[in-house]
Amino acid sequence: MSDITSSQPPGRFQNAFSPEAMALLIIAACLAVRIVLASVMGFSRDESYLVMASRELALGYFDHPPLSVWLTAAVRWLTGGNSPLAVRVPNLLFFAGATWIIYRLTARIYAPRAGLYAVAALSLAPLFSLYIGGTAVTDGPMLFGVALGASGLCTAIVATERVRWDAWLAAGLGFGLALMSKFIPVLLAPGILVFVLTQPAYRRWLRHPAPYVALAVTALFLMPSIVWNIANDWRALQFQGPRALSTGEFKPVLTLIRTGLLAVVVLPLTWLGLVVAVGRTLLFERARPQAWLLAWMALGPMLFFPLVGLFGGEARALHWVASGYLLAFPLLGGLAAGLTGWLRTLLRLTVIASVAAFAVVAFVWISHLTIGWLRLVAPTYATYDPILSENIDWWDVRAFLAERDLLDGERVFLIGDRWDDCSRLSVAAGDLVPVVCHTEHVISEAMADSADLIGRDGIYVTRRRPETDPAGFMAGVFATVEPLGPLSMSGAGHPLVHTTIYLGRDLQTPLDR
Repeated sequence: MSDITSSQPPGRFQNAFSPEAMALLIIAACLAVRIVLASVMGFSRDESYLVMASRELALGYFDHPPLSVWLTAAVRWLTGGNSPLAVRVPNLLFFAGATWIIYRLTARIYAPRAGLYAVAALSLAPLFSLYIGGTAVTDGPMLFGVALGASGLCTAIVATERVRWDAWLAAGLGFGLALMSKFIPVLLAPGILVFVLTQPAYRRWLRHPAPYVALAVTALFLMPSIVWNIANDWRALQFQGPRALSTGEFKPVLTLIRTGLLAVVVLPLTWLGLVVAVGRTLLFERARPQAWLLAWMALGPMLFFPLVGLFGGEARALHWVASGYLLAFPLLGGLAAGLTGWLRTLLRLTVIASVAAFAVVAFVWISHLTIGWLRLVAPTYATYDPILSENIDWWDVRAFLAERDLLDGERVFLIGDRWDDCSRLSVAAGDLVPVVCHTEHVISEAMADSADLIGRDGIYVTRRRPETDPAGFMAGVFATVEPLGPLSMSGAGHPLVHTTIYLGRDLQTPLDR
């Protein structure tokens, strides 16, 4: 009997399992998982803020550039609603695209097999794949822009036979998109400058117009935010700048804890491999210019935020370092592809463990969001469930108000006392009822101004316990104040967020913020 594969064209079977095909399969499989997650999870507090902000388009916002808000507004306009899955579609596609760019970049610098390792590590890192790639946060378009910009720059800067204008323009476009999403990618610039100054062969680009054309393209994407900041007394810089300043405190323990948490959400061996890969590249791969360039760019965000936190600045959000670590994945792929002997065996075991860890995290997250089963095995979840409580929408408030005929935006307005709760109230109220944020947080500036609501009734929704007199600030501001009762927001069939609702009749004077 002849071999059943003999009739197949040469190479078809091998091509089906080529590194490129396997990389695409990994990207597609992880995208499917993220789609499921995006379908069962309500908006997080950051996503609620984006939905709230998208109701009033502007050239910029106090905490970040406008791209993510514009994308959210576009999706809501196209779909006619606030579906969490629909709002997350741009980030689902952005992360898949960024992962493919990382594969191509790694394969070009090292080899296709190295690209496959980079894709696997990136796709299995929960911080990147499940959080940034699966939710509508500003990091999604930022990482796509960083990947595109770095890929274009790595191609353009080593070109010798001719000027790769297409690559320079891709670099300008990519970094422009990144900076239109978030200010953090500016931390990549020192690494680019260090590379050029320490690589004599590439200093010639300082005298060539191509990099400056790319820089001009990037600047075009920054213009909306610059114009907005000029018109608003550089409000974004006033908000973000002081967060990086030292308070004079030295916090090594807290910095180590944050670093440990980062390692957990990236996966410990993957995080260690990324750090080692960057260090190895800087020490031993100067002759490989594209890798050396990536290492210097990665180093900026990877070091900046731990140092800020070490000396008392604000560096609590783990995903702030994402742009740096993203550029370390190609270096990790190159490191992994070169392992031999027992290290190669360890690599295989690490891949298996990473797949298992990703599967467990995804299963636990998705299944708990669906049925809330963790409260059965973890008693503390019965009193406070951090997964469900922080990822549910407050539609129960809308139903509560509708039952009492209080969804009249000409007559009433909502009051919240936490910036995240104000955002959730805004999502629940939609365009029907204005929301005033009674907090010193800067987000209150993006909400309704109570000075414009004199004479209306205010509905205060708070998580504070009634015995603490949370509605005390309403006395003397409203003609009368009365409790409307307790209300618990539910998710997966369980009461999760417990609030008390008060009604203030006839606002007499503006609320203090």
